Amino acid sequence: MPQEKDDIIDFYLLINKVLTPFKLITKYKFLVISYMALALALSLILKFTIPSVYGGTLIIKANDGSDKYYYNMLLDLVGLVNDRDYAGLANELSVNEKELEGLKKLTVLPIITGKDKESLGSVIITLEMLTKDKFINVQNGILKYLEKSDHYQKSKKMRTANLENISTKIKSEMREMDSVKKIVIANIRPPQSTGNSGLVYNVPLDPLKSYEATMKLYKEQLVLEVQKAYLESFELIKPCVVSQKPIWPKLKFLILLFVPIFLVISLIHAGFKDKKLLDKT
Repeated sequence: MPQEKDDIIDFYLLINKVLTPFKLITKYKFLVISYMALALALSLILKFTIPSVYGGTLIIKANDGSDKYYYNMLLDLVGLVNDRDYAGLANELSVNEKELEGLKKLTVLPIITGKDKESLGSVIITLEMLTKDKFINVQNGILKYLEKSDHYQKSKKMRTANLENISTKIKSEMREMDSVKKIVIANIRPPQSTGNSGLVYNVPLDPLKSYEATMKLYKEQLVLEVQKAYLESFELIKPCVVSQKPIWPKLKFLILLFVPIFLVISLIHAGFKDKKLLDKT
C-alpha cells in the first residue's frame, strides 16, 4: 500500500510539473504578453534593418556529358565566395570587384542522370546577392570562367578542327556528285540493245538514286551545321531567374525564431517571481 501511495503522489507531481508553465502563463499573462510583444517588435526591427538578400538560380550543362572537371572548377568559386575573396573572384569571372561585394552565397548542386552515379548531367547554381541587377553579370562571368580555361579551349579547338574536316569532305563529295551528273547528262544517248543477248548500253543515270545520294549529303551537312552551333563547351539550360522579393530576412521566420525564445525567457522570469512570492508567504 505505501508503494501505491508513493506512485500516486509521483503521478500527481508529474502532472503538476507539466501544468506549471500553463499556470505561470495564466498567472503572469501580462508579463508573458510583454515578452511576446518584445519578440514581435524585435522581429519587425530586424526585418527592416537587416540588408535584403535576393536569390537566383541558373542551370549549366556541359556538352560533353562525361566531363565532370567543370564541377570542381565551380567548387573553387564557392570557396572564394565563402572566404569573401572578392578580388580573386573578380579575377576569375572577369567582373568588376565592386559588383561582387554583394554576392553573399554561391551554392552548386549536381544533377546526376542515368543509372551511372558518376555521370553528371548538369549543375544548378544558386546565387544570393544584395542587389537584383548584378545576377546576369555574375552568370555570364561563370560561363566565361569555364569556357576560357585551357582544358576547354583545347577541347573546343579539337571539335572545331574535326567539324571543319568533315565539312570539307562533304563539300568535296557534293562537288564530285554534281560533276558526275553533269558528265552523264551531257553524254546521254538513247539506249541501244545488243540484240538477243539482252544487254542495254547508254542507260542514263538513275535519278532516284542520284536524289537519295544528294539528300544524304545534305542531311549530313545539316547535322554538321547544328553541331557547329554548339561548339562551346557549355550550354545555359536555364538563365538566372531573380526573385523580385527578398529571400532574407523573412518576417515569418524571425517571428517563429524569437517567439519561442522569448516565451521560454518569460516563463523563467515568471518562475522566479512566483518563487519570490512563495518565499514571502
